[in-house]
Amino acid sequence: MLVSSPSTGGGFWSQDGGNTWQAIKPPTRYPVASCLVASHSNRARWRLSTTALPGAHESSIFRTDDKGASWQRLATGVSAGESVRSLSAHHNGEFLVAVLSAGAPLVSRDGGNSWSSEDLAAGRE
Repeated sequence: MLVSSPSTGGGFWSQDGGNTWQAIKPPTRYPVASCLVASHSNRARWRLSTTALPGAHESSIFRTDDKGASWQRLATGVSAGESVRSLSAHHNGEFLVAVLSAGAPLVSRDGGNSWSSEDLAAGRE
């Protein structure tokens, strides 16, 4: 499956190597996305991070379980004024790492249901 990163006009996904594309319904009125990641175990489940737009919306992470037909905003604890700069999924999409504009990582070990700030380099030399 291929997924193109959404921009202000939304994004697209393909399950035939890019021969045909389907539109992704944006989760917000002003969908300025920074990252889109798909689950390896559930091809219909994606996570999308949006960039903060002053006066429009704060930076958020959304989850879809139906290839973008509907979206759920995840309670990440990203503070006002911060933006999610990078989002990655590991271990079948259950381990998520979001890097914020201040450089601090937010981690979810349960597919995005709960988030915490973690020092991922702690104990490594």
